[in-house]
Amino acid sequence: MKRLLLAIAALIVIVPTLGEVHAKTLRVSLVLPGPVTDGTFNTAAHRGIKAAEKNYDIKISIQEHVGFADSQAAMMNYARDGYDVVIGHGFQFAEPATKIHKQFPKT
Repeated sequence: MKRLLLAIAALIVIVPTLGEVHAKTLRVSLVLPGPVTDGTFNTAAHRGIKAAEKNYDIKISIQEHVGFADSQAAMMNYARDGYDVVIGHGFQFAEPATKIHKQFPKT
């Protein structure tokens, strides 16, 4: 339940500022550790990013079932592809995100 609340809080904080930061259509990716149909953690993130897509000028991409071993590569691919925001949904994405940020500080 804590994770769900943290995920929703993160989306509430991030999404409203997206339109203010850029005049162009933002490309936002969401990397999930499980399926969007899990009914809890990943479903909440999926609903949040789909709502953001509907309400803001963003283009989204979602990748499901990303294990820790593949998380850095998945996030790195989005950064290399020019995504403005790469969201790793879960604490397990913190270390890979920090490494990627060093190479792509504007992502």
